[in-house]
Amino acid sequence: MDENNLKFINRINELSIQEITSEEFFDELFSVEEFKRLKYKLDIENRCKEIGLTKRSFDKLYKVRENEQKEVIKSMKRGFFEGEGNVLDFGDDVPQLSCGMWVANKEGIFLDTVFGRVCACRHPIYPAEIYCNVLTNEYKLKLRYYLRGYWHEIIVDREVISSATKIVSLSNKGIQVTSENARYLIKFLNEVEALNAMTIQEKKSTSKFGWINGQFMPYTAGIEFDNEDSLRPLFKSINHCGEFSTWLCEIVEIRQKKRLELQIYFASSLASVLVEPCGSLPFIISLFGGTGLGKTVALMYASSIWGDPCEGGFISDAKSTPTALEVKLDCLNSLPLMIDDIAQVQNQYEGKFSQLIYQWCSGRGRERSNLKLGLSKSGTWRNCILTNGERSLAAETSQGGAVNRIIEIELTEELFEDGTKTANCFRKNYGFFGELFVEHLMQIQGEDGETWQTVVAKEVNDILTELKKMSKASGDEKEDKQLIPLAEILWTDRFVEKTFFHDGIVIDIDEAFKLLKSRSEISEHNRCYEYIQEQLAVHGSHFLKDADTEPNMTIDPWGYYKDNGNTVVIFSNAFNKMLKDAGFQAKSFLGWAKTNKLIEFDEKESRNQKRIRWKGKLLRAVILKCQTEIETDPQTGFINIPDDIAEDLPFD
Repeated sequence: MDENNLKFINRINELSIQEITSEEFFDELFSVEEFKRLKYKLDIENRCKEIGLTKRSFDKLYKVRENEQKEVIKSMKRGFFEGEGNVLDFGDDVPQLSCGMWVANKEGIFLDTVFGRVCACRHPIYPAEIYCNVLTNEYKLKLRYYLRGYWHEIIVDREVISSATKIVSLSNKGIQVTSENARYLIKFLNEVEALNAMTIQEKKSTSKFGWINGQFMPYTAGIEFDNEDSLRPLFKSINHCGEFSTWLCEIVEIRQKKRLELQIYFASSLASVLVEPCGSLPFIISLFGGTGLGKTVALMYASSIWGDPCEGGFISDAKSTPTALEVKLDCLNSLPLMIDDIAQVQNQYEGKFSQLIYQWCSGRGRERSNLKLGLSKSGTWRNCILTNGERSLAAETSQGGAVNRIIEIELTEELFEDGTKTANCFRKNYGFFGELFVEHLMQIQGEDGETWQTVVAKEVNDILTELKKMSKASGDEKEDKQLIPLAEILWTDRFVEKTFFHDGIVIDIDEAFKLLKSRSEISEHNRCYEYIQEQLAVHGSHFLKDADTEPNMTIDPWGYYKDNGNTVVIFSNAFNKMLKDAGFQAKSFLGWAKTNKLIEFDEKESRNQKRIRWKGKLLRAVILKCQTEIETDPQTGFINIPDDIAEDLPFD
């Protein structure tokens, strides 16, 4: 009610006893909202004192009217929950859902109360479908609303339509909700949902792609995707476009090149869906080389299997933050994550890239607290990550455990004769083969009723056994964390050739085996030792020829050589900074170096750094043997030092 038209309340200080006790006065008083009514009541009580009306008499009249109003509200609610009342009148294409006492038509949604007519929304809106997530059992609602001439749809968490503060966020989607009408809109939506519990369809849903309870999203009927709004570009990219025959002709032509890089990329993209059924962990395939060699087009080639191979589509934006990529990994689940130019992600992680590799390949996101001081649900995934860059990803990763999870291929020659033509073909034709591959994968039948997962796991394990024999025979053993992904890639490549192409073109197992790093190459300590040798060469001006050489006043000395250059003394601060900048652990390396007899140490002290006196100062330093060629034991990963050298070492 317009307060400017209130007959009595606008002149409280002038009212008589007859006016204050009249039915018309109480009708007007109870037409305003409760907070203002109580405020007016205080002013009226003061007026009663002035005109000789006792507070007890007024309160008695007030109480009677208040009880009458409560009965009216109870009666309205009873009629509503018994199914009495109106239905939605939004047009022929909208079901006539019960809406109780609400008036819901094309003009908006209203409720007539004893206080007057209130508005919940100025345009049609209603709950169209209910989604129950098959993984979390959490509920979401699909809201349909009519705005500016056509219908819109949005999927929201159930809590959004349960909180006046949260439902206001829907105003960003054009829904006309404010802090004033929020509580009425919440009431309307919840009441429509409650009244039509048996009418509004409930659907199973998921916020992930890939394997969901034995079915594969988005190629499974009966399960809806309920995370479309927050990940709309990714959701829209996983689709098909153009002509399958055009895409296939391009793929057949590329296969004829027999380029290992392209074979690995294609098979890895498909092998991503085997990670979960085989019970393995995510892995990374990295292609590196100079600019202009076709790395981006190769990534588009592998991405076109599943969807739109453009950046911002299925290929992730390289400028995305690690947290954004984690959310995307959780959504992709079994589908591969594609990142063009991984260096841009590395730069954002400020030297802690090894931690990011560990996280990606663990298949689980970081645990984070929420506002309730509990833990938010962590994302999970089981897939492959394909990326590229101009530099070796393994070389940029300091920790051996992280290197172990990367299979990388160096690119030295151009991959495509006409990269622009190939890229344009994939931009216009994509998204067919992934669905076809999954369909044939699930049709695999084993003996004695074995599931396709069991059959595939056994065959992958057979290839793994073959790779382990090759590893042992070579005398340069590889880690299982590298052998298992390669086994899955080789199985996928053979399956695709046998099922679809029939051209006899498969990945050469011997060539693929050479891509794997040996235990000595993966050893973080060996790589740290090599790094120190490189630093000695690059920053040679910081190291004096011997202890007696006078340092250059313009160059900060980091240490000096002794024993004719066979041993270097590195001051403690310089040594610790050198390793920290590269992401290596000084304490861990020195323990390894001590075991391998590569450093001098005091038997009486537990520390692996030694006290020295230089230029009259007592300092701590690392006294490290210099070695130009490193030979390692393939079983232990320890450096082999020839006996004749070991006998001459001053700290043996």
